[in-house]
Amino acid sequence: MVNVMKYKIKILFPILTSIIVGLLIAVLVNAWTNPSQAPSGGGGALYYSGGNVGIGTTNPTAGLLTIAAADESIKSAIAIRQSNAQTYGFDFNLDQSFNGYMFLDRVYDGTKYNVMTFNRDNSYIGVGTSTPGAGLVVFGADGDANGALRVGSPSAFRSIYGVAGGDLNFNNGVNVGVLNSAGNWIGASDISYKTDIMDMLKYGLNTVMQMRPREYKMKNTNIPQVGFIAQEMREIVPEVVSGEEGNLGISYGQIAPILAKAIQELHTSLEQLKKENLELKTIVCKDHSEEQICLK
Repeated sequence: MVNVMKYKIKILFPILTSIIVGLLIAVLVNAWTNPSQAPSGGGGALYYSGGNVGIGTTNPTAGLLTIAAADESIKSAIAIRQSNAQTYGFDFNLDQSFNGYMFLDRVYDGTKYNVMTFNRDNSYIGVGTSTPGAGLVVFGADGDANGALRVGSPSAFRSIYGVAGGDLNFNNGVNVGVLNSAGNWIGASDISYKTDIMDMLKYGLNTVMQMRPREYKMKNTNIPQVGFIAQEMREIVPEVVSGEEGNLGISYGQIAPILAKAIQELHTSLEQLKKENLELKTIVCKDHSEEQICLK
């Protein structure tokens, strides 16, 4: 989650910064190069004093440029509009009545829709919500396959979005993995995702007997663990091992079909032994009916 937060902030902040800085530079250059043209009293929207510029304030002491606007519900601190359609664009708003949040809204046909929210008190950031309750909160519509959050690259990504009931879907446009509301991971396994389906032939009981269950401690925590070693498992079932040397991982869930096949083979062997045992019992009891085994 920390990496996702860094990724979102890395992408969004340069965009916001470039928009704001472009506007502010224009105002500052004009004020510094033409200070006599800037109003020097409280009646103007632009006020120049002691090298600082104020917009909407006659006392610009907070920095080189101070913008003091009314609450968001009244008007925006910065409004960026299409020249031929003032009802479309983006707004930056600061709302004192809403705990000092700063909002980035998109304006469509004269109506504002929240895009991002910045909480002054705790530095929380919200995307798709005006009340972020954590460091980075990203909300989208329930079941929106486009995803509230898309992670990866243009050609290899997962759209992450919630659905009604509390499940979290991970969609790459080909299949969907699910982290359900009970905290269980549900792998993509629909028949529509698969081809060349056949019964398992090369793995089974013999494969399981080659596996080496291990006890070990993770170096970073020193906590005792149980499992397999990826390099050892790769020699037995390479399909369940992925990654590069030094960073290998095992898909433990994919070992389950091999265990199921091993149990089936054991069951077949057991049934064969039971059959052979009954045949031997029949032969023995034919001439030795008094034996204990024949009385059962």
